[in-house]
Amino acid sequence: MPKRKQFIRHNQPVLTRLNPHQGNTRYLKGGGLTVVSSGAPQFWALTPHPTTYEMLGVRIGTGDLTTTHADTLYAPDFNGVYQAFPADAPVWAGGRCELVGGPGTDVVKVFANDGPGGAPLPEMPYLQYYPGSTNSAFYSNTLDATAWTHTVGVDWAVDAVGLDGTPNSAVTVGDSSGSTVHRIYATTSSSAAKVSDTAQHTMVLWLKKDADETVFPRIIMGLLGGTPQNQAFTINKNTGVVAPLSGTGTTEVVDAGGWWKILVEMTSVAGNTNGNLDISPAYSSTNGGSQDNTLQGSVVVGQVEFYYNKTIAEVRGLGPVFTTSAAVSVAATTYSFDIANHNDDAGAYFVENNMGGYKQSHALLALRANANSLMSVSGNAAAAQLTSWTLAGASSVTALGSLVYDTPYKFGNSYSQTDNQLSINANDAWGTEIAYAGFNLTNNKLELCYHANFMTATKLRNLQRYDITSYQDGKDIIDGLMA
Repeated sequence: MPKRKQFIRHNQPVLTRLNPHQGNTRYLKGGGLTVVSSGAPQFWALTPHPTTYEMLGVRIGTGDLTTTHADTLYAPDFNGVYQAFPADAPVWAGGRCELVGGPGTDVVKVFANDGPGGAPLPEMPYLQYYPGSTNSAFYSNTLDATAWTHTVGVDWAVDAVGLDGTPNSAVTVGDSSGSTVHRIYATTSSSAAKVSDTAQHTMVLWLKKDADETVFPRIIMGLLGGTPQNQAFTINKNTGVVAPLSGTGTTEVVDAGGWWKILVEMTSVAGNTNGNLDISPAYSSTNGGSQDNTLQGSVVVGQVEFYYNKTIAEVRGLGPVFTTSAAVSVAATTYSFDIANHNDDAGAYFVENNMGGYKQSHALLALRANANSLMSVSGNAAAAQLTSWTLAGASSVTALGSLVYDTPYKFGNSYSQTDNQLSINANDAWGTEIAYAGFNLTNNKLELCYHANFMTATKLRNLQRYDITSYQDGKDIIDGLMA
């Protein structure tokens, strides 16, 4: 199993790179090769074109990837810039993006190489799934004075390059007086959704990395309206290390390319109705130190988000949801393939998955609209398992243990009606072997990331299905891909 990461999570998965010129050869970690004796997959999706390296919904198989989402969604390219994917376009993370125009315009195509005719990227891009979400922070990337209070003497200018790579789309907040600590702060409008008592709520701040380690900003995130709660801390803009000052919230920092994505989760008590964020750009000369009114300094804020009734695990992997004068909601993405790409008699599936977080159940690959799925992560995050369900309701299970986020997992299975056998594999560990007489095909399509009420942000790539001569043949194929 992958090793658990430390407090700061780095979005740098390890690649199993495909050779785009041969259907039955795989580049493996460490540069080794393995040849799958059964030949090319009958269905091969979420992988690059063999010569152009353009990311394809379907490379081998029937039809194409069907995508539905009503909103523009943002996902990072291979340089960590959050690119705009228009409505109903597949959302790819980690690739080289071809745009309609300049920075900030819509993505047209995504590639797995570093330039036209260039070398393959060190990491194959993923198809990005996002659940539905609502950002209740107003003017999320400008901190405009119509919604944010700017104390007298604070410097404020929308003059920095933002998360999407466009000029003047992030705000510089500074303190140049040297007389007292100045701040900028906001409380979400009463039109925002009420904060549910006893539920968890998460606030997010994207802070630009900075090599300066002489001045440390103070951040306060909290809940107001009833019994106030807050989490106060300073942060090292160079390393992302947080030093708590007060409060009882849970804080996590994610390495997001040129930014630190800071998340604070709190459990509301006694009638709180709104979220609050307070930024003092120059607070202390040491991380975790006391207030120093003589300091001068600045921070660049790329984005602020308030997610009510959501945990850190539920919002960790989300891309930015930009707002102006009101909260903005985006719907979940849906992805599916033609059912003709599935063979219910016998087969072997393989896919790579990278989870941005976890809530309750991830139906990664499903044949119908319920838990009876080809591959589903279930259980709780500390003791998760990979499960494959049959039409008869039986399940093959293999343990995943405590989930590790921003880390690639390899999942596979083998099934045969003739041999009456099914088993599932996670990271080269086979699960329980059960009788197999078919999956449930009533939904008539092959779906990705079903169970919108439970799913959190997750990524998939290199989806394959092989025709097999026997259950053991399928296991041998999956063993080769797991190597």
